[in-house]
Amino acid sequence: MPQPPQFKTLRRRRFAYLLQLPQRATRWRTLIGWRTASYIAFIICTVLVLYIILQMVTIRMHQIATAVATVPTQQPTGVAQSEAISAENALPRRLQIPAIALDATIIPVGWYLNPATNETEWEVARYAVGHHQDSGRPGGGSNIVLSSHVAGYGRLFADLDKLHRGDRITIISDTGTHTYAVTNITYVASESANSAEHIANMALLDPTPNEQVTLITCWPARGEQRFTQRLIVVATPIP
Repeated sequence: MPQPPQFKTLRRRRFAYLLQLPQRATRWRTLIGWRTASYIAFIICTVLVLYIILQMVTIRMHQIATAVATVPTQQPTGVAQSEAISAENALPRRLQIPAIALDATIIPVGWYLNPATNETEWEVARYAVGHHQDSGRPGGGSNIVLSSHVAGYGRLFADLDKLHRGDRITIISDTGTHTYAVTNITYVASESANSAEHIANMALLDPTPNEQVTLITCWPARGEQRFTQRLIVVATPIP
């Protein structure tokens, strides 16, 4: 039985539609691909712009910080910078002893209560020379007490026993360079010291009427008598 013309037309349209499906799918894939690429390009451009802005802000902040850090401190008219700091407030910063090739940083140290002995002892700086805070300052006309380790923690005073009278000791402080000459080298008992000897040892840290440098370390560095003594080196200013 022959089909009506409208059915033939409908079949031809359906067949034509099916033939066009691959082409339409390709166009959709192309369109989606372009949109995705556009989004990715937009995100990349946005990130680059933000990165450039962040770098510009960082550079500007660094320039401002550098400018602030390099602004010179205003000193009173006619007064040099070294003179603006009094000798009483000038801290020692570096210790140099050419005879034993020592060049070390000086840091402040104080006192602490030793829980093992229930006695007050001075701190010993690690990897540096300790300046006892209660002692004198370079140029201040009193006793400048410096201590450090003879074994371990840098061993900065390991060669202190090799010094001789007349050897130079230089301290660089906030007010400048101060030079001293070794005048005395002594060994005092510590572990076996009696009460009178302990008092005499503590007196080594006391203020003096004239300026001097007192270097203190434990002695000897090894052996059965290890750390049972104290090595004391005293130096006075060179005129």
